[in-house]
Amino acid sequence: MLSLRVKLSDLDKELIEQAIAASPKECCGLIITKDSGITRSIPIRNVAGEPRLHFVMDTTELRDALSGLAENESVLGTYHSHPTTDAIPSPADIYVDQAQSRLQVIIGLAGRPTVKAFHTEGGRYTEVAI
Repeated sequence: MLSLRVKLSDLDKELIEQAIAASPKECCGLIITKDSGITRSIPIRNVAGEPRLHFVMDTTELRDALSGLAENESVLGTYHSHPTTDAIPSPADIYVDQAQSRLQVIIGLAGRPTVKAFHTEGGRYTEVAI
């Protein structure tokens, strides 16, 4: 179970604003933690061939973001938006994450914008309250 001092909800507004600005394309980026607290998000340009349906992080921006992390900062997980659906992992999200065990934050813009976090492992996902 994740134990964090700063909650993901502190970034909800920022993530929703990013998702709305990117719509109808998916936005994506990194969730950064330091000293057991979520400190910030780092937007990364979506370079997917079909950015309305999928996300692929720009490798140069991703590399720059990772090399620019401050001391004691680390990547807690990734985030992306679903411009026309709810904040739940799609089959494509699960497929891509099946070989990894990490936090995945999804911003759903269908109806009222929502932000949810999921732990994905072995082709399955579980919602995480953080």
